[in-house]
Amino acid sequence: MRNTPIELQEIKYPFLIEQHALRPDSGGAGRYRGGLGVALTYRCLQKCKVNINLERTTDPPWGLHGGREGAFNLAIITRSNGQETTVNKETEIELQADDRVTFLTAGGGGYGDPSERAAQDIERDLAEGFISPSGAATYAGGRI
Repeated sequence: MRNTPIELQEIKYPFLIEQHALRPDSGGAGRYRGGLGVALTYRCLQKCKVNINLERTTDPPWGLHGGREGAFNLAIITRSNGQETTVNKETEIELQADDRVTFLTAGGGGYGDPSERAAQDIERDLAEGFISPSGAATYAGGRI
């Protein structure tokens, strides 16, 4: 996935970018948490067709020395009526105005045993929104 500036994309294509943020819980648990992926949501402004071609959708990035795997890539199409479909590879997908496409990019695998992550690091990850309370549970039962 290219990291083209939002403003340039919105000028050239019939989309409004509603979200470009770090993807919580995407980095694998470990003494050193894996890097986070990105959540990127496009809202269609008019009828159009798109191509989606994702790799690394079944084999998540692995952790090392006891670290857990990171999240894998995912694309979700949310129709204006709320119906959701996941897509890995498809061409000429028809979208209508107000349909949304969300790309969730992979996170890195963790390094080292998650039970060895310092409590203050888990607390900071929670406070920063890097992990959710359920994500914190992957660190030795969520001890903080």
